[in-house]
Amino acid sequence: MQEFLSHQGKRKLKPSETLVDYIYAKDALLEKVPFTIPQPDRIFKIIGDITEEKWQIALATQNSITVEELIDRAIALDAIRSAIQEKKPYQSPKSQMRSFNRHDEQRHKYNLATDDVRNITCWLCGDKGLASFMCSLPPPE
Repeated sequence: MQEFLSHQGKRKLKPSETLVDYIYAKDALLEKVPFTIPQPDRIFKIIGDITEEKWQIALATQNSITVEELIDRAIALDAIRSAIQEKKPYQSPKSQMRSFNRHDEQRHKYNLATDDVRNITCWLCGDKGLASFMCSLPPPE
């Protein structure tokens, strides 16, 4: 029995392995134990052997009741992991919205009361010191 527990304890998440594959493999190992392991203990053993702390914490905070729920939650984390491993910047919809708002702030409209016309550039013709509403070029359609 001790030999089995030490063997299953050696099974760790590999860097190239998905969380879902790891959970399936670890659960299959735990199925072979000669006695029934309750689901919470099984989940604890699976999560406990994930060496990367951020993924371990992410799975542990999901409060999964069954291994199947744990797998469902691991699917979303695998998408994030693969984006990080491919060095593609992952942006959540909220951060995409924030970057859109920053872009709007950069595209400042001319305010006659507070802005100095000498410091602006017309977006129609590109001339410095000319506001677009004063430009002789027609606006684009």
